[in-house]
Amino acid sequence: TVTVAPPAPAIPVAQHVTASGPFQSPSGNILCTMATYSTGGITTRCEVTNHDWVATQPANCQQNWGDRVGMEQGSAAVFGCYGQETPAATHTLEYGQIQTLGSISCDSETVGVMCIDNATGHYFFVSRETVQLG
Repeated sequence: TVTVAPPAPAIPVAQHVTASGPFQSPSGNILCTMATYSTGGITTRCEVTNHDWVATQPANCQQNWGDRVGMEQGSAAVFGCYGQETPAATHTLEYGQIQTLGSISCDSETVGVMCIDNATGHYFFVSRETVQLG
C-alpha cells in the first residue's frame, strides 16, 4: 500500500501593483511616496503618523524630524529631515501588495511597510511599534 501525502499548501506570492505615486497603508497610519528626480535618481520616504519609537535627530537638522524615514536608490536608509508635507496618498497599498519604482520596492504587510533597494539590499521597515534601518 502506498500512502500519498497531500501537497503542501501554496504560499501566496505578494501581488505587484501597477499604481504609482504616494500610497498609504490600509490602516492609514503610514504614508509613503516614491519618486524619480529630474536627474534620474529614485527616492522613497515613509511617514508614520502614530508611532511608539523615538527617532534619532539627523545631523544638522533645523527642520522637522522624528516620524519619517527614507532612502535614495543606492544609499542607506536614514531618518528624515524635512520642511514639506508628504503628498496626499493617491491609493492604498493593500496588505500583501508591492509597489516598485526602479530598483526600490515597498511591501505593505499587516505588521508594517518594508522598502528595499533590490540592487544594494539597503532597506527600511516602519510600523507603529518599530523602525529598522539597514
